[in-house]
Amino acid sequence: MSCIGYTAQRCWAIGNLNQQYQNKLFLETHDFENFYVGAKALYRPIPKIPEYDYAELEALYFIFFYEYEGVKYVVIRKR
Repeated sequence: MSCIGYTAQRCWAIGNLNQQYQNKLFLETHDFENFYVGAKALYRPIPKIPEYDYAELEALYFIFFYEYEGVKYVVIRKR
């Protein structure tokens, strides 16, 4: 096996791939709640919401559907 030389681009690429992998792992088990403090939008991670609860949640929350690298997740915000 040959040794790959260090460059800033390789370091960035490896770090970026690692971050994307960690994001995908996190989004497989979590969704987000969006709330505001003053004019600043913040996101709080919450456990994954089962799809059968979406209809019940729509009475209290807006539900936004997103996808990151093939992993689906939702963001909820109070009405």
